[in-house]
Amino acid sequence: SMFERRYRLRYDEPLIRLRLLDPQLQAAYHLPMDDFSTPVSQFERLAFTARCVITENKLTFLTLPPLANTFAIFGGGFNVEHLRVARWLAQCPLIYWGDLDAHGFVILSQLRALFPHVQSVMMDAATLAAFEAFVVPGEPCAIRSLPNLTDEEHALFEQLARDNRRLEQERISHAYAVEQLHNTVRG
Repeated sequence: SMFERRYRLRYDEPLIRLRLLDPQLQAAYHLPMDDFSTPVSQFERLAFTARCVITENKLTFLTLPPLANTFAIFGGGFNVEHLRVARWLAQCPLIYWGDLDAHGFVILSQLRALFPHVQSVMMDAATLAAFEAFVVPGEPCAIRSLPNLTDEEHALFEQLARDNRRLEQERISHAYAVEQLHNTVRG
């Protein structure tokens, strides 16, 4: 794609998928749809001013509840790196909900490197304890220290990396997720 960029030709760019969780946003931005994907170069120009929830997994992205003045981005794991182009996200309240495993915290740390104000949700010891029955072995993670995490997040990251455990976000009940998201949005 270097050739295409050099000569300003179109190329197959990565896509960013979004959902508007508030019908009023759809009206405010004159969009005929509430779920769409757009090339990174066009995402860069969106400039929404609403709250944003970024999820790691598609199922949780698709089942996010309606939330006032909120849109969602399907992060798709390490694809969050594509968000760096959208400087306007620095003005949006950002919430990240990833898997409760070492890799979820690596992604959170990467996202905070781009946008230091990112708040995590359901990536805490209480959530892990509540859904202990669904914890499975994780993917080994060689990283043992991450910048950009709170002390509480880092302690949980170290524990999950050491014990090689994970709680996938799809295993968290929908009712619990809705309650936590509503509390985060109100808080």
